Amino acid sequence: MLFLLDALVFRGPYPYYLEPDSTTGSVEMRLWNEKKRERSGRPEILAVGDSRMPLFPRVANELQEETGYFFAGINSPGTSPRCWYYMLRDVDPDANLYHAILIPEYWYEDRDSWDRYDDRIRDLNYIVGQLKVTDIADFALSFHLPEYRLKAARGATWKGFVYQTDVREFLAAIPERLAKVEWYRRDQWEWVYNYEGIKENLVGLRADWENDRFLYTDDIPQERRDLLEKELLRPPVPDTERFRAYRQKWYGKVLDHYAHSDTKIIFLRMARGPVARPEPYPGYDTSVVRDLAERPNVLMMDEHLFDWMEQPRFSATRYT
Repeated sequence: MLFLLDALVFRGPYPYYLEPDSTTGSVEMRLWNEKKRERSGRPEILAVGDSRMPLFPRVANELQEETGYFFAGINSPGTSPRCWYYMLRDVDPDANLYHAILIPEYWYEDRDSWDRYDDRIRDLNYIVGQLKVTDIADFALSFHLPEYRLKAARGATWKGFVYQTDVREFLAAIPERLAKVEWYRRDQWEWVYNYEGIKENLVGLRADWENDRFLYTDDIPQERRDLLEKELLRPPVPDTERFRAYRQKWYGKVLDHYAHSDTKIIFLRMARGPVARPEPYPGYDTSVVRDLAERPNVLMMDEHLFDWMEQPRFSATRYT
């Protein structure tokens, strides 16, 4: 009975009314806008990724007459490859809407990080709305720690556990929520499409690789310094097997979804940051991305294509 009640509400109309600025609501809104968008009539390329995905569809579409393609994006801050599979399945259930899917990566090698991707339990909040009953076991078992498996299974089964904070806020201000949701559903696509990016940069930042440190200017805030040092100075966790298995699973599921279509899967290695270590960390010799690029309809862009962008003047002082 509890499952039926939960399903009636939270697998039914409620996701439409989620707080648009919440983790869960922002992904729901982004996917809804893409599904409702009028098709361009041209071959379309869809970008996934997080906030660091460098593609601006508006800028790319200014070259439509030259390229012949229309670009769109469902990249959402904080999401991961596990999320991208469910997001793609939601906007393209029949795997036939797009000429190509563009997937960003910082490294083609299986280089793990301090952020254990297979135990990112916050992924549940991002894509709970896309999880079907048939996904529960596979989604829960994709986590490594037993407590995360249990939490993922519970949230995927009874979605009310994930939505409970949002429900309280909704009941406390129903008219305001309804008005905000309609406003976002009417106008957000245009806001996102016309977004021009962050104007600040990191000019003045220098790397002292011999002493493994950065030299900053006074206007670079401490929180940005902490993030730079976490991402670019600390060696990654040396556990490539778990990360490799994670990539094989979720990129493999994306490829399986498009296995019987003409859609191409394109991997893009982004600029790694405002400064790049001259020599990569040793010991990362395997690459799921390179292995997958051997399959039909899978392409891998030149990994050095955007090396020229690894400069402080092209990097923002904050994330969106």
